[in-house]
Amino acid sequence: MRLKVFTNLKRFIVNKENEIFDIAIIDVQMPGVDGTTLAHQIRKIEKCKHIKFIMLCDVSKTEDAGSVLDKTFHAAVNKPIKPSDLFNALAITTKNTDALQQSSSHRNRFVETQTPNDWPENTRLLLVEDVHVNQLVAKGILANIGSSTDIAANGLEAINSLRSALESQPYTHILMDCQMPEMDGYEASQKIRAGAAGNRYIDIPIIAMTANAMKGDKNKCLAAGMNDYLSKPIDQSLLKKKLQVWVV
Repeated sequence: MRLKVFTNLKRFIVNKENEIFDIAIIDVQMPGVDGTTLAHQIRKIEKCKHIKFIMLCDVSKTEDAGSVLDKTFHAAVNKPIKPSDLFNALAITTKNTDALQQSSSHRNRFVETQTPNDWPENTRLLLVEDVHVNQLVAKGILANIGSSTDIAANGLEAINSLRSALESQPYTHILMDCQMPEMDGYEASQKIRAGAAGNRYIDIPIIAMTANAMKGDKNKCLAAGMNDYLSKPIDQSLLKKKLQVWVV
C-alpha cells in the first residue's frame, strides 16, 4: 500500500503521475474548506467517484461525528493518531482486500502482528459505547484480534441486550464505557450486579473504558462493580491483554 500526501484539491486532481487513488484520508477539521466539503468535491470528479474516505477527527471537537461518518466517510480515526487505529480503519474500509495483504515485515512497522486467538467458542462480547466513531474503531480492533462483538449505545440498552439474549447464546463479557447519556457505565454496572439484567449476568466480567486517566477513576470503576479498567483511546495490544486475562 502506497501513501501520497496532497495539501490541496488542485494538487490532488493534477498530480504529475495522474494516479488513481482508492482511499483518501481526510482531516475533517481544517480551515477554509473542511474535510466533509472536500470529500464531496473529490467525489464529483469523474475519475474519483470510487474513492473511499477515512475521517481524521478529534471526537471532542467534532459535532455529530457519527452522522458525518454514516453519510460521507467509511471509517474514522481519532486524533492523535495511533498506528493500530489507522490500520483498523484501513481494514474496515478495504474489508481486508488486497490493499491490506502486506508482508509481516511491512505490517510490523505499524501494528503488532495479530494471530488468531484461541477464544472459547461461546465467547460473546457486548461493547457499550455511545459515540459512533468510537464504536467503529473499537469494533475494528476487536475484529482484528478475532472477536465478534455486539454494540449497545448506553447502559440502558446494554441491560436490555443482556435481558433479550438467547439462553443458548448469552453474553460472556462486557466492555463498558463510563460516560454515556441516559445511563452511564457506573450505574449500568451497579444494576447488572444487582440482577437487573438477570441472575445469569450478576457475575459477568465487566471491563471499564474511560477517557479519564486520574488515579481515582480505577477505584470508582471497581466500586461500581467493574472487574478491570482500560483507558481511552483504546490501545489494541492492551485490550488484547485484558481480554486474554478475562476470556482465556
